[in-house]
Amino acid sequence: MACIDENVVFDEIDVTLHELRRRMDEILWEVGAIMIMEGSRVNSLRDVHYNILM
Repeated sequence: MACIDENVVFDEIDVTLHELRRRMDEILWEVGAIMIMEGSRVNSLRDVHYNILM
């Protein structure tokens, strides 16, 4: 099933990828909030990405 928005067609893969990215951003915000509450030094989501990957 495709979604049509102003003459642009998004297929199911596009919609799924968008939802995955949105959920990943939500998780990063949650992790960042936890890190801040625990006293970790976090200045941006880039810091959160770095800390998760290391």
